[in-house]
Amino acid sequence: RQAIEWVQNNGYSFEKTAFSPFFGTVQYFGTKFKAAELITGWSFRSLNRAIFPDRGSRYSLSLSSTVPGSDVEYWVARSEASRYVPLWKRFSLLFNLEVAYGDALADTTALPPYKQFFAGGPDSIRGFRESRLGPKDQNGHPYGGNLLVVGRSELIFPLPEKWATTARASLFYDI
Repeated sequence: RQAIEWVQNNGYSFEKTAFSPFFGTVQYFGTKFKAAELITGWSFRSLNRAIFPDRGSRYSLSLSSTVPGSDVEYWVARSEASRYVPLWKRFSLLFNLEVAYGDALADTTALPPYKQFFAGGPDSIRGFRESRLGPKDQNGHPYGGNLLVVGRSELIFPLPEKWATTARASLFYDI
């Protein structure tokens, strides 16, 4: 419903009728719009390895906005910080925080559906299917939101050298 309302209220909405041999007459709708987006970002990495690091930091910040005069106007800010802390021998701790927020500008009613944020999956909240965590419609389908906050912490265990470059074992807590 949220995506349908966005399509009906933003850009140049249209409705069409088509015939399908399987479904008969089908009515569909959409919206057309033009938008130019400016994106800037900053990133810093001091990790000891690109794959399976166990010490160092990674920080990133990005800002994007459509230019004034676009048919739909919005902005999005996203930040992520990760810190690996060596403990005893080859044990390490990982702390990670990701925050993202976006909102509509001018006459646009909301952040476009394709810019909504979703959580869940191996790169956000493990134990949930990819992009399935968050608000859902009456049919149980996630529709995303304009705010994302994900926190992760891990105790990383050392593995034998044979597997250390291809696998990782950890005890984790995601929120």
